Amino acid sequence: MWSWLLILYTVYVPIFSCLWIVEMGFVLFYRKEFSSSYYFFFVLCGALSLINELVINFGTRLPLFPEVNSFFGTISWIQHGPFPTLLYAVGHFFGGAHETVNILTSINRATAIMIPQSHDKIWKYGIPISCVIVIIVGVAGSWHLFDSTAIFFPFLFDGEVYFTMFQGYNKHPEISDTRNAVIVALVSPSISVPLYAIAICFLRKKWKIKLIRTEFSLLLLGLSSVILSLPIAFHQLYAYIRGKSLTQNEIMTLYRMLPWLFDLRFFSPTVLVLITDSKMRRKLAALFVFRNKRSQFRHNRTVTTITSSVVRR
Repeated sequence: MWSWLLILYTVYVPIFSCLWIVEMGFVLFYRKEFSSSYYFFFVLCGALSLINELVINFGTRLPLFPEVNSFFGTISWIQHGPFPTLLYAVGHFFGGAHETVNILTSINRATAIMIPQSHDKIWKYGIPISCVIVIIVGVAGSWHLFDSTAIFFPFLFDGEVYFTMFQGYNKHPEISDTRNAVIVALVSPSISVPLYAIAICFLRKKWKIKLIRTEFSLLLLGLSSVILSLPIAFHQLYAYIRGKSLTQNEIMTLYRMLPWLFDLRFFSPTVLVLITDSKMRRKLAALFVFRNKRSQFRHNRTVTTITSSVVRR
């Protein structure tokens, strides 16, 4: 018997994942309408969010439910070996890359508001440079994990078996992956939020410029996404500070909080873009209108065919 929480996850995670894919598809297909350099980072954020969700679901969410996590103990290559090691390392790589995209997005929005006349010139070269920066930061926070060892370790809590993924043998003990994750999670908002705040201050002087009003909605989208990612940063900081002093109940509580905090972090832009961006709303509405018209056309054609057949008889 599945718990209601597990059923809820199996419903909304695919829905929001599909919404991410649809919104990224709009940006890629209608490039002329979504021409702002911001949308490059939107698509990049979406791709990284989906990859992170895949890693989090397998590495954190499934081990959380005894109804479905038995295969972590019955299949040896899942519990230990290259698979959990790769999953652990990839999770840190794409997690750091995602936070880097948040910083780059805030810089992109700040230049759009503060120096709109040079914005396009800056990001003509800034986008390829940004791609290199994202890869470098991702590698810097995860390179030491690929040749170490991670495992899914079972533990009992209230009579149920749970699995948690953690680093087993570390070939680089001088590097703390937990500390690196906390630093990245805190550096991202500490840079992004001030940049957004400065950009908002500039709006007071330049609000009459049409470009500024157009870019303001994207600024709100980026700022909201960063603010909604703060809970996971504070969660990681709390766990790192408390460290080994955490009780078993506290560990389990934090462990259960992880999945929905990550969902808030990675899925929030899909809803926020519909709230702040009218172009995205129109494209999504047009998609359903097109489907309704297509269905109506098929219905009318079927009725016409049947009517013609009856008349011939």
